[in-house]
Amino acid sequence: MSARVMHGNKRRFQVLLDPNRAKLFDALAEQDCLKTSAFLRNRLYEALESLVPRATYQRAKEADAALKAESSELQSRIRRSRK
Repeated sequence: MSARVMHGNKRRFQVLLDPNRAKLFDALAEQDCLKTSAFLRNRLYEALESLVPRATYQRAKEADAALKAESSELQSRIRRSRK
């Protein structure tokens, strides 16, 4: 098992893709005007939502939103204290 790598409140995963199929993701992301990583993240969340019970996914999504709000509030307080 690999070590968990965090980036702020987010988990980082490293995924190795074969180059020609990776180009397909690049093209799809470009069509949506997204970076490939953002495109993949959106597709992964869609897949996850279909794999777990709806209530389980919704609780996780709401908990993530609460973490984001808490982090944003903390950053806002830090910025105000620097003025």
